Amino acid sequence: MKSIETREKIISGVDFQGPHIDKDILELVTTLNYLNIPTIASCQGHPEKKGNFSPFISISYNHEGLNLRDREVFLDFKESNMKLEIKILNYLQEFYKNRTTDYQNQIIYNIMNLHTLRLKIFSGGISYLTTNKEERKQLHAIYKKEFDDFTQFLKTK
Repeated sequence: MKSIETREKIISGVDFQGPHIDKDILELVTTLNYLNIPTIASCQGHPEKKGNFSPFISISYNHEGLNLRDREVFLDFKESNMKLEIKILNYLQEFYKNRTTDYQNQIIYNIMNLHTLRLKIFSGGISYLTTNKEERKQLHAIYKKEFDDFTQFLKTK
């Protein structure tokens, strides 16, 4: 079964955080990869630590071994990632079509180097400024629920 194979492959993988994928974001990472949307980094968010605690997932094809100084190779790679953007955009549009979520708590993406996408919560970047421990926990619970609901939505695709 593809989902089990994908999950096993991901669990044994390494992202930039280290030799594991955080358990609270693993299901979304697995689901995205199952839908042929490759992930390269993720974090479930850690409200108990100082700083930004919003979850995120970075989406991109692997560029290791590619000569990105070659213009044609670079443009092909970028175009491949742009096609991922279209998939994510379509999924997010459908997910939010009839959903009532405060805008600041919606999942968005931004485009990073090499057209890598980063799924995140719209207001997640300013979570850094939230210092009250209870408020951090409450906000993180909202962020986590949005990612969990998106995961369940994607599982229907």
